[in-house]
Amino acid sequence: MYIIVGLAFLIYITRIPERWFSGKVDYLGHSHNLWHILVVCALYYWHNTGMIYVEFRMNHGCATNLKIF
Repeated sequence: MYIIVGLAFLIYITRIPERWFSGKVDYLGHSHNLWHILVVCALYYWHNTGMIYVEFRMNHGCATNLKIF
């Protein structure tokens, strides 16, 4: 997730598509558009990872046989 967000930040800061294709990516392919797509991908990845964690916890539970006293 952090790699995807870092890539989104790097593309947004460097404005790579605008530098390489000046005037051709005014509406589609703009760095801000790519930033939105990558942030949504990162949030989707984060959500799926959380759901895998929840599913694991529901199936395996926590260890309750620890003797403290």
